[in-house]
Amino acid sequence: MKKSLIALAVLASTGAAMAQSSVTLYGIADINLQSSKPVTYDPATGTISKGLRETLLESGGVSGSRWGIKGSEDLGGGLKANFVLESGFNIDTGTGKAAGLFNRQSYVGLSGGFGEVQLGNSYTPLDDIHGTANAVFDSILSPTAYIQAGYVSNPLNQIKYLTPNLGGFSGAVSYALGENKTATTNARNVYAFNVQYAGGPLYVGYAYQNDKKNVTPGIATKHNLINATYDLGVAKLLASYRNVKNTDLGDDKENTVQIGVDVPVGASLVVSTGFARANAENAGVADRKSTGFALGASYSLSKRTSVYTGFNLTEIKQASVKEKGNLYSVGIRHAF
Repeated sequence: MKKSLIALAVLASTGAAMAQSSVTLYGIADINLQSSKPVTYDPATGTISKGLRETLLESGGVSGSRWGIKGSEDLGGGLKANFVLESGFNIDTGTGKAAGLFNRQSYVGLSGGFGEVQLGNSYTPLDDIHGTANAVFDSILSPTAYIQAGYVSNPLNQIKYLTPNLGGFSGAVSYALGENKTATTNARNVYAFNVQYAGGPLYVGYAYQNDKKNVTPGIATKHNLINATYDLGVAKLLASYRNVKNTDLGDDKENTVQIGVDVPVGASLVVSTGFARANAENAGVADRKSTGFALGASYSLSKRTSVYTGFNLTEIKQASVKEKGNLYSVGIRHAF
C-alpha cells in the first residue's frame, strides 16, 4: 500500500513539473507568383542596372518562410528559462534559406520581472522594429524594399537584453562581440538598442545600430531609425525616417523617408499603400535618388491563412542615368 502511495506521489509530482514546461512547434509557409523587372544599384561599382522581366514562383512574399521550436520552463518565483530554434527555408525548392540548421534564430535565456536576457543567435534591436511602420505589410511589395542599399537584416551571435513593458515604454539592447577575426576578414562587432512607446492609438520607436569593422579600424555602418504609427480606427497612418552612414558599402550617407496608410475594409480585408524616397551621397560619384511606390491588399481566409496581392514601382536615378523597375505579385501565407 505504501509503495502504491509513493508511486502515485511521484507521478503527481512529475505531472506538475511537466505542466510547468511547454514546447511549441510553429512556422510560416508563404509563396507568391510574381512578374518582376528588377532595377538595382551596385555599390561596389557605383552603377545602376536593370534585369529582364521574369515570371517566378517565389518563397516569402509577405513573410519569409520558416519553421521553429520554442519553449519555456517555469523555474519558480516568476523566473523562466526560454529557448528559440528557428530555421528559414525556401518553400519553392524545399532548401534551407542559409547555411546552418537554425539559421534565423537559436538562443537560450532567462526572463522574469526584470525583462529577458537572450544568449545566442538572434536579431538586433534595429531588426526588431525595422518593419513596424513599413507600408504594404513590410513585404517584398513595400515601397522601401528596393531602394535601401545600406540595410541587411540577419541574426548575430550576441548578448541581448529586453526590458519589461513599463507604462507603454519598452526597450532592448544587444552586443555582438565580433568573433573569428582575421587579418583580412571583417568580424561584425555590433552594438544596438531600441526604445519604443505603444499607448492607445500611438506607436513610436527609435533604434540605433553600430556595425564596426576590424580590418579597417574606424570604418563602421551606423543606423538611425525612427518609426511611428497612429491608428485612427478607419485607417492607420505610417511614417518612418532612416539615416545610414554606410561607408563600407560605398555610400557616405543615405537618408530614407517613407509614408503610408493601412485601411481595413470590413473584418477580413486590409488595403495598404505607401511612398518612399531615398537620397544617397557618395564622394567621387554623383548623388543617387531612389523612389518607391507600392499598393497591396491582404484578405484573411482564417486566423492563420491569408491571400495577398499588389505591386511595387521603383525608380533609381544617378546623374543622367535613370532606370525603372516593377514587381507584381499574388500569394498565399499560412501560419502554424
